[in-house]
Amino acid sequence: MRQLYPCFLAVLLCLFVAAPSAFAQFPNPYCNVLFTDGVEPITRVMFANVNNTSPATPGASGGGNDLQNFTAISVNVQKGLLYQISVEGNTAGNYTDGVAVYIDWNNDGDFNDAGEGFGVGVLTNSTGLDAKRATSSILIPENVTTGAKRMRFIKLYGAYAPPCNTPAPNAGDNYGQAEDYTLTVADAPPCLPVYGVRVTATTNNSASIVWNAVTNAGAYEYAVTTSATPPVSGTQTATTTVTPNGLAASTQYYFHVRANCGGNGTSANWSTLAFRTLCDPATLPYTEDLNAASPAAPAPPDCIAVENANFDGFSWATGNGNGTTLPSKYIRYIFNPDNAANDWFFTRGLNLTAGDTYQLTFKYKASDGPAFVEKLEVRFGTAAGVAAMTSPAIFSNENINSKLADPYTTATIDFTVPATGAYYLGFHVFSAADQGFLYVDDVSVVKTGSLPVTLTSFSGESVGQKNVLHWKTAAEINNKGFELQRSTDGTAFSTIGFVASKSNDGHSNTTLHYLFEDGRPFGSDNYYRLRQVDKDGKFSLSGVVLLKGATSSRLAISTLYPNPVRSSLQLVVSSPSANKINLLVTDLMGRVVLQQPAAVLSGSNMLRIEVPTLPAGSYLIKAVCASGCETAVQKFIKQ
Repeated sequence: MRQLYPCFLAVLLCLFVAAPSAFAQFPNPYCNVLFTDGVEPITRVMFANVNNTSPATPGASGGGNDLQNFTAISVNVQKGLLYQISVEGNTAGNYTDGVAVYIDWNNDGDFNDAGEGFGVGVLTNSTGLDAKRATSSILIPENVTTGAKRMRFIKLYGAYAPPCNTPAPNAGDNYGQAEDYTLTVADAPPCLPVYGVRVTATTNNSASIVWNAVTNAGAYEYAVTTSATPPVSGTQTATTTVTPNGLAASTQYYFHVRANCGGNGTSANWSTLAFRTLCDPATLPYTEDLNAASPAAPAPPDCIAVENANFDGFSWATGNGNGTTLPSKYIRYIFNPDNAANDWFFTRGLNLTAGDTYQLTFKYKASDGPAFVEKLEVRFGTAAGVAAMTSPAIFSNENINSKLADPYTTATIDFTVPATGAYYLGFHVFSAADQGFLYVDDVSVVKTGSLPVTLTSFSGESVGQKNVLHWKTAAEINNKGFELQRSTDGTAFSTIGFVASKSNDGHSNTTLHYLFEDGRPFGSDNYYRLRQVDKDGKFSLSGVVLLKGATSSRLAISTLYPNPVRSSLQLVVSSPSANKINLLVTDLMGRVVLQQPAAVLSGSNMLRIEVPTLPAGSYLIKAVCASGCETAVQKFIKQ
């Protein structure tokens, strides 16, 4: 426990300063705040027109120090506008404090309604006078009433505090301070600014840019320049998405946009977003060791793009190695303690050829395993953006549980592309919230050879209760045969059969015809692909064929994987209609050990149930339909 702040004066004086004073009517009707172990001050609040400073010296609880009354100060804002909030404060040493803000939007005398509080950020090892700041932005809702509102900033050691910090007796480590202000809301301007401007995909000569729609805007003006200074006017568009092209590679650009509200004029200010086009696509071999001195960390290398897909401000950034556990410069995901990860970084574009096999190699590790687990996958697409990452995952690991002191794990993946062109590899972290850091280093791609089989067609058809797959080859070299793989979502495939090569000893230069019958297809969508296997073990993947099946006539679990499972069990539930179900996991004695409700639609539904806490052993899982339809049962093994 941290040392408590003593009351340095005599007991009588302590009682005196804690007695009722001019603060007696404050903070009524709002709750009071108490920090039982000591006051660690908020030293500056910057918001709109206000830049208010206060003393930085820590002190004892009581005497009006826990909750400061600054309600005579009015922070003046307008509806529909975005404002930056910055808060400084003393953490009394190398500790971390959370800073939150609460606003009583509906003037009901409390801060307990939805949308009335959010975290501003954290302060670490700050004196309150060293310009370290917790910073965030707030959009003033358009539907709130105008006039004065009570606003409370609150700083607490180790966490974001609730608006009424009233710790239990002897709870310990309860340090912080709160300040109350008046927030005065005025009507929105006649034409609001544009918010939410973001790049969704980038290439070497174009960028796809979107923004949020503005109330009452009939059109927008935009411009792309190499200067941060907004233009006088721009190009008109009626949509909230544009794709400027013809741009120069590896160049810094600025996208400017404002709303046009007709008779209400245009936005008072342009909204400007800086972005950089990617480098021209490279030929292989490709290596990115992240060790370039410029740009300096935390910026990514010039030819690497980063996308914060969940817009939470936590994403990939580079860092300098420490020479031991992190031998050299790296790129890592900086975790969010509150939100799950959904963040990408993309390699430089690579010129790849259909029919050739490529090998991706990279190193990765987590920071805080085994208690905290990271999830990473790799896909590819024709642009550096989430929407372009249309390939199945060529790498996926949902159980990265290493710690910082562990060596890197090296991943090696063979892959092919469906057509000749430039492709970008996307590294996607999708870990749960608050799981620590994920590190990646030394990414490389090389060509390993040309495909030994020339596949000229691959198709399928539904015949009665079967799905029949057909394919032809024009030439084969050293071909062992073809694995048939099936999926419900086009991403997670499993092998359902094997067809040996018809060629003489694996070699052919004539057309060969193949056929495979799937006698037990899924109830709804069925995705198929071929995994062509050489005699030496090398393989390549075909494109994907989709066959849509008939609607299920009963509730059934058609697929269950991985089995055995460690943590996340995925299953495909086929249902004849939209319904609510319960997933029940029982031991072999029939005792329910886990249950999870779910909603299903007609057809195949991909569901997931987390089982990491189950002891190792065999279990049954069944889907129980609330409307009385049939129960499906499957067995799985927990490792």
